[in-house]
Amino acid sequence: MTTQISDRLHIDGRDMVVVAATGTYPVDPCALRLGPLSWSTANARGFYCHYAVRDQELYVAKLALNATPSLRERVGRGEGTPLLGARPTLGQRPWVFYNAPPEPVNFTGGIIAVAEPMTPDLMRPPHAHKVIREVLFEKGTLSVALDHSGLAGQPALAEAFLADYGDAWALAAIRNGDVIDPDAPPPTAEETFALFEALEKRLAAMDAETEG
Repeated sequence: MTTQISDRLHIDGRDMVVVAATGTYPVDPCALRLGPLSWSTANARGFYCHYAVRDQELYVAKLALNATPSLRERVGRGEGTPLLGARPTLGQRPWVFYNAPPEPVNFTGGIIAVAEPMTPDLMRPPHAHKVIREVLFEKGTLSVALDHSGLAGQPALAEAFLADYGDAWALAAIRNGDVIDPDAPPPTAEETFALFEALEKRLAAMDAETEG
């Protein structure tokens, strides 16, 4: 599987890779109907997001959408859907960007982020990082920040801890190459085609609904 473009979190002066979130990620363009989105082998979700914690609040530093031509046309006409007080701008094809929206994200839940990989491999599970953080938010305000770096190098403990994040962890493992367990079997061709077929159907339905 191609290593995926990861979401990132800037907190306490450190840039970290987001590997899981509770329920859903803080910003989901599909749920917010910011699409239709396209996808590539390096960006199966059709977007990536950089988050930042400032003054104990969660913000979007940058949201990048892998946009279809129809979405780029709407953004070019100034008809892009606003997000958190910002309108999208065109980037180099195929990207559309929301840059530093001024309003915080109304997110309640947790985020797990990692930094300082212990190996040079591109595909690393979370426990193969020296720094493991969990941050919890209540309506966008930081409520708890936990240091789980003691799980580094201990896959069994890390797996039990991450199980609390349920399906979000499974999704992260599918779509972020740098958090896939290297000991796990790769997805079969049938599973991969089924995933992309479902994505294509969802994108086509959103595109038809938006333009209809």
